[in-house]
Amino acid sequence: MTIFVENLTFKSWLTAVLPRLRRGGRCLFIYSTPTARVLTRFSDRFLGTETRLFEFRLIDVRDEKGQLLRWRITYQDLAEVQQEILNDPRFRFLLEGPLNQGRLPTFFAKDLGTISLSDRKTLWRVLLTIQICVWKSRRDRIEGPILVMERRPWFDIHQRYASRFGLRLIPASPYQRGNLRQTLKRWLGPGGVVLKRFVRRSSSLSMTLEGGNDNKSGPKLAVEYYGHLNLRQPECYSDLFFWHRSALSGQDLLVLFGVLDDPLNSKKWEEITSLGISALVTHPKATRISEAPIFIPRVRWTPHRLERDLLASLPRSREGQWMKREIRHYLCQRAFWEDLFAQQKVKLFIAWYKYDGAHCAIADALESLGGVTAIYQRAYEVHPSAETTVAVDLVFGFSPQGVELERRCSSKIRYYVTTGYVGDYRFPLLKEGSQKIRQQLQGHGARRILAFTDESSAGDSRWHSGHEFQRENYAFLLTKVLQEPWFGLTIKPKAPVSLRRRLGPTARLLEEAEATGRCFVYEGESLHGSAPVAAAALAADALIHGHLCAGTAGMESALAGVPTLMLDREGWPPSPLYRLGEGQVVFKDWDLFWKVLVEHWTRPGGVPGFGDWSPILEELDPFRDGRAAERIGMYLSWLLEGFKAGLSRETVMADAANRYAQRWGRDKVTQVDGKALLSPVPAEIPVRSGV
Repeated sequence: MTIFVENLTFKSWLTAVLPRLRRGGRCLFIYSTPTARVLTRFSDRFLGTETRLFEFRLIDVRDEKGQLLRWRITYQDLAEVQQEILNDPRFRFLLEGPLNQGRLPTFFAKDLGTISLSDRKTLWRVLLTIQICVWKSRRDRIEGPILVMERRPWFDIHQRYASRFGLRLIPASPYQRGNLRQTLKRWLGPGGVVLKRFVRRSSSLSMTLEGGNDNKSGPKLAVEYYGHLNLRQPECYSDLFFWHRSALSGQDLLVLFGVLDDPLNSKKWEEITSLGISALVTHPKATRISEAPIFIPRVRWTPHRLERDLLASLPRSREGQWMKREIRHYLCQRAFWEDLFAQQKVKLFIAWYKYDGAHCAIADALESLGGVTAIYQRAYEVHPSAETTVAVDLVFGFSPQGVELERRCSSKIRYYVTTGYVGDYRFPLLKEGSQKIRQQLQGHGARRILAFTDESSAGDSRWHSGHEFQRENYAFLLTKVLQEPWFGLTIKPKAPVSLRRRLGPTARLLEEAEATGRCFVYEGESLHGSAPVAAAALAADALIHGHLCAGTAGMESALAGVPTLMLDREGWPPSPLYRLGEGQVVFKDWDLFWKVLVEHWTRPGGVPGFGDWSPILEELDPFRDGRAAERIGMYLSWLLEGFKAGLSRETVMADAANRYAQRWGRDKVTQVDGKALLSPVPAEIPVRSGV
C-alpha cells in the first residue's frame, strides 16, 4: 500500500497514516515537520514501513494525452470544481441573500479561482496535488492510492473530485504553527481591521501622511504602479503607457505605490513630481523616502446591522468560517479603497492586474463614489479560466475575440472596448536602438541573429517548471553561439535581475557567449526589466519564445513583423497556435527547431510558412496601426472630461462609449454580462450635444 501525505505531522502520522499503513507499506510526503520525520525513522526501523519525500518534477506531470496537468487544471478542472462549489447549497443561500449585490459574488469566485505556485491553500493547489498523486499512481501502477490532506472548506467536494480519478482522500487536522509576523501582517496591512480601529494620528501627522497631494484639484485618474515608470522613455514598458498619447495632464494623474519588492525611491519620486504627477504610497513598506505621502485610512470599517446579522447567521463549519472571512476581507478592502478615493478625489482607476478579487472591491468602492474602474488587457489570452474573470465597468481588450472569451469566463463588463495591442506604439520607437544592437553583433561576425525570450523560472521544480528546465533552453542556444561563428543571439529574459543566479552553472556559458561579441542580453533593474520583447525581436532575423503556454511575447514579436516561433516543451496541444503549423511556427524540441531554422536561412526563399503568423493577426489585433495606447488615452481623457463637467458616471460612460463607437466602429464597443448573450452598444445611447 502507498499513502500520499500532503503535510506529514506528528498528529497526521498517528491518526491518519499509521492506522492504514500495513507492514511494508510506503508513505510519500510532500511536506513534513521535523518532529514527524524523527517519528517515522523509528516506525520505518521497527515496523518495516518506508517513509520518504515525494520527489517529482512538475514538468513531468502529464495526463494520458500528454498534456501538462498544470495547464489542464488551470483551464478546465479549476473552473469545473469552482462551479460545483458555487452551486453548493451552503453557498447558494449566501449568493441569494442580502449580500448578493455589487461584485461580492465575483469576489468569492475569484478567491476560489486564484492560482498561486506558493500558496498551498488555494483550490488550484489542492487540485494539482490530487492530480500529481493520480499521475504517480498511474505511472507506478499503485492500486487503491490514498492521499492524506489537511481538511479545508469544501473538503467533501475535493473528495468527490479525487474519487473520479480513483484516489481516496482522507482528511487530517490542519497543522497550526504560531507565526506572529504573519498575524501582524494580516491585521496591520492595508485594509486590515486593526489598522482601521486603532491607528491614532495627531493633526500634524495627518498632514504629513495625507497632505502630499493637492486635493483642491479636480477629479483624478489613479494608476497602480507595478514596476515600470519610464515616463521619459516611451519606448520602454510603462504603467502609464497611455499618458504620452492623450490629452491627460500630469495634474490629472495619481500613481499608487504598493509593491513591497519595488518601493518608491528618490529616483522615481523625482521622475514623477518633475512632470506634475502626484504619488501616494498605499503600504508603509512600499517607500524608501520620507517625502512621499503615505495613505492611512481615517474611516474605520464596522459592519452594519444587516451585515452583522448575516455574519452571525453563518454556520460554524469550515465553509461558514471561510465565507465569514471572505466577507470581512471584501468589506475591509472596499472601505480602504473608498476612503482613499474619497480623500484623493479619484474618479477613474485603471490597472491590468485582475487575477484576484481585489479589483471587485475596488470597483464597488469607486462606483459608490460615482467613479469608473477600468482594466486593460496585458497578456495574450485564448482559453477561458476561472483566474481571469473580471467584474468592472470598463475593459480595454486587444480584439473582439476577447469578448467571447470574457463571456465564457462569466465576466461582467459594462463596456468592453477593442483597442488593439497596447504595446504596438513602441515598435517604431525601438527600431533605432535595435539596429544598433544588430550592427554590434554583425560587427563580430554574426550573419544570422535569433532572439530568445523566456518566462523566468523558480527554484522548486515540484511546483514550477524549475531552473533546470530553463537552463536546458539557455544551454542549447548558448552552445550554438560558441559552436557557430555565424550565429548571433539576443536575449530578453522575463526577469533579467535574477537571470544569472537562476542559470547557475549555465551562467558560465552565457559569459563565454557574450565574450564572442555575438550575444547580447537585455538587462534591467526593475522586477521584470523595462526593455520590451520587440526590442530583441527587431534586432534579430527571427524570435523564438521558449513557452507556448504563455504567448504574449510571441504575439508582440509577430505584431512587430518579425518571424516568430514557439517552443512547446511543456506540452499544451490545445493551443490555437498549433493552427499555424507544427514544424513551421510551433516546435516541440530544440533539435528539430535548429534543423528547420538552418534550412530556412540557407534555402532559397526559406521554408514556407516559417514563423508566419499572418493567418491570425486579424484575430490578435484588428487595427495593427500603432495607435492602441492612443485610443486608451483618448478614452480615459473623455471620461475625465465628463467628470470635470460634473456629469454622472452613467452619462460619462455612455458618452465615451458612443464617441468611441462612432470613431472606430460599433463592433468595437460591446457589453458582457456574465453568461448572458452578447450585444453591441445600443445605438440609442444618448450623446450630449456638442460632443
